[in-house]
Amino acid sequence: MMIDSTIVIIDSTTVIIEPAIVTIDSTIVINDSTIVIIDSAIAIIDSSIVINDSTIVIIDSTIVIICSTTVITDSTIVIIYSTIVIIDSTILIIDSINMMIDSTIVIIGSINMMIDLTIGITDSTIVTID
Repeated sequence: MMIDSTIVIIDSTTVIIEPAIVTIDSTIVINDSTIVIIDSAIAIIDSSIVINDSTIVIIDSTIVIICSTTVITDSTIVIIYSTIVIIDSTILIIDSINMMIDSTIVIIGSINMMIDLTIGITDSTIVTID
């Protein structure tokens, strides 16, 4: 009988211990699940940081594009002004050439007048001699 009682006590103890082990195992599973949830939350935060960093890179790239466009626009304006200066300089050169031609015509006219005066003086001299 004593052996039977001992077996019953051992069986009863086993029945008490096994649920405790199951409870411990369940607690471990819950803890592991909590760790997975925390790791997932950290991964979400890390992803948000990456998204924010990518957004900053996109904004910076857009600023660089805008600055480059501004530089191109400014360069185009400088090219246009340079072209205008070249055109103005060419017009000045043409005007200078026209002035030189006009001056040459005036010089030729003066020479013709000197020739006419010389002829007039010669004619007067001939008339005086006659």
